[in-house]
Amino acid sequence: MRMWMVDVRYMCDAHLRQEHNDVHAIQRRLRAKTSTTDIIAEPMSVFKRHEALAHEMLKRNFAHNSPLKKLHSVNKDQIIWSTESLAELLAGCKSCRERVLNAQSVDS
Repeated sequence: MRMWMVDVRYMCDAHLRQEHNDVHAIQRRLRAKTSTTDIIAEPMSVFKRHEALAHEMLKRNFAHNSPLKKLHSVNKDQIIWSTESLAELLAGCKSCRERVLNAQSVDS
């Protein structure tokens, strides 16, 4: 499980959906207060990240019927460096690389 924490516009459909599923799984683990040492996540950002992923899913005309309740007692202060995460994502996914190039050409 992981949160990429990159601009959601850059993620291919598969990575967008997978991170959305992972965010739900991460929150379940946080609610159950089970170990999170094996996941790559920003526990303090789960709710906000879910909102960004859900918004992007709707923009791409994907169904989204899984709201996330905000956790109020998260005490994990882990941060993901989005530049390193983006480099890893782009190195491993041609579709994500294409989305970044298309987004950059639109922004120019």
